[in-house]
Amino acid sequence: MTELVDFSAALIEPQAIKDAGYVGVIGYFSDSRPGSNFGAKPLRKDYCDRLRAIGLEVVSNYQYGKGDTADWMGGYDAGVRHARTAVDYHRAAGGPECRPLYAPVDANPTLEQWNSLIAPFLRGWASVVGPEWVGVYANARCIDWAVEDGVARWFWQHNWSGDPALNGDHPAAHLHQIRVDDDQIDGVGIDVDTVLREDYGQWSKGVAQQ
Repeated sequence: MTELVDFSAALIEPQAIKDAGYVGVIGYFSDSRPGSNFGAKPLRKDYCDRLRAIGLEVVSNYQYGKGDTADWMGGYDAGVRHARTAVDYHRAAGGPECRPLYAPVDANPTLEQWNSLIAPFLRGWASVVGPEWVGVYANARCIDWAVEDGVARWFWQHNWSGDPALNGDHPAAHLHQIRVDDDQIDGVGIDVDTVLREDYGQWSKGVAQQ
């Protein structure tokens, strides 16, 4: 099984990630929200260069708010604003063209929330990154809705669904977060993600910036 890690608390030595058997990192290209101090938000070019130099993959992900301050709660306009930040950090870190940027739906929303806030948020995201590069971090139910509405094309599945029966690999998913806060590398908490497709958004399949 091919696995990646994602983490935000602190940077982890790239060689330690590789030695632990992982093939890469899903990185946060967002600021730390007020009151937090995440050492791995955002990832910078020097760190991404070190990951890539030893053959580790990088995938671009974004999350600023959480819970009551979730990014998607701002609807379309928030999608535009947050996507601009994500693109800026992605590019500054050396992220290539033609790669998805995964937007956050770190929740188990209702269909009403999906229709009124999240789908508009993803349309705003698409207006910045391009419809073909919209990724979403979401549970299986939201992946179904995103496919139905045509608002995303790349899917990183999480298991915050409220129903364990929904937590198997979604057929549309590219990545699946299978463990949260149960593992560590060099004392830093990590989440573990399985790779479900050959192309899951990794930078190595992108087009180098000109």
